[in-house]
Amino acid sequence: MLDIPYRHLLKVGDEGVFLEPGNRRVVRHFGRVVDELISTYSLDGVHLDYVRYPKRDVGYSPVMRAGFQRLTGFDPIQVNYYPEAIKSQVGSEEYARIRGEWLRFKADQVTALVRRVRTVTRNRQPNLILSVAVKPDPTEAFHRHGQDWIRWVEEDLVDVVAPMMYSTSNRTIQKQGALLSTLVPRHRVWPGIAVYNQSLDSAAAKIQTLKDMGFDGISIFSYNSLPTGSQGLKRLNRIR
Repeated sequence: MLDIPYRHLLKVGDEGVFLEPGNRRVVRHFGRVVDELISTYSLDGVHLDYVRYPKRDVGYSPVMRAGFQRLTGFDPIQVNYYPEAIKSQVGSEEYARIRGEWLRFKADQVTALVRRVRTVTRNRQPNLILSVAVKPDPTEAFHRHGQDWIRWVEEDLVDVVAPMMYSTSNRTIQKQGALLSTLVPRHRVWPGIAVYNQSLDSAAAKIQTLKDMGFDGISIFSYNSLPTGSQGLKRLNRIR
């Protein structure tokens, strides 16, 4: 993928090159990078972005295939691309279970990466805030992207989740906020509001709606999309 022009990746719907969270070398390296940041700089927190698979039909690296085969006896490529062959061996019900195991296996790798970062931050600076950008729909987040973020909150692997609520629709934001309120404590959620695709007035109205719903903070995506930078941020606060 490194040889594919970025414009082509965007054209076919790919976000770019991802590291494989199921590769232990990746996890160890990532942990060392976070450790270096905490050790070198005075930080208030660490925010994890793109801690996910880009889409459902990825993750078939040799290490992932070998790991899943050890666990289940099946090659995930066979499970995904030749379902009828697997069904003829084990039946439709067992196939569905194996397919679900593959999704769980992928999600467990992402969770292991988040857990490693949590261990590093706790060891170095226990009061450091660890936040993570997540897909706001937990079902989509798990099945399509391997983000088991409700578990991350419940097991205290992160302090805060920042759901990427980038819709320009007030109704969509309200529905997402109502759903989030039933899933995790609101003080553990900093909804992410977009400023790259709507006016500051529109973004401010959504922020006020979410603050009125009791969420503890708001994240903005992104600072460099704000008109006039810091002045835009000040204006956003004044509007709210």
